[in-house]
Amino acid sequence: MSPRTRVIGAVVVGAVLFAGSRYQLVQAVQDRLVSDYTVGDAQFSAPGLFDWPRLTEQGAISSCDVCRDPAIPSILVEYGVLRSDPGIATFLTGYHAFALTTSDVHLPQVAWIVQWPPTDFCRDYAAAPHTEKCASYEVIDDATGWVIDAGQAPPT
Repeated sequence: MSPRTRVIGAVVVGAVLFAGSRYQLVQAVQDRLVSDYTVGDAQFSAPGLFDWPRLTEQGAISSCDVCRDPAIPSILVEYGVLRSDPGIATFLTGYHAFALTTSDVHLPQVAWIVQWPPTDFCRDYAAAPHTEKCASYEVIDDATGWVIDAGQAPPT
């Protein structure tokens, strides 16, 4: 084997190991195989080959307002390309932590969907600070780490 082939092989192996640890490679492949889907009012499509998130899964969870509640038993985190979300306008109107408008959220873009299982009217979970009502998901902008929507998704 030539030295050039060994170097190329080492670079490829290094890239795969980095991608595997940073982006959870198996999950990333599964994310790209799904078809379009909705969460609440938000419409998502599968990320393309070059649509990689900036945030890690842990980064997305740390951006989530309600995820800090220890009463939430299991959190599902995935990302997709946010195509449309009429809920952003309603969400941002009542959420004054960030000085931005819906025109600041340019779609489509990569967003994280952080979900937890809905319960009986969310009695077991704290109210989301921005909506003052129960929620079972938050949509987090991958570029900024801001929560850009939240709501109650029906049980699947």
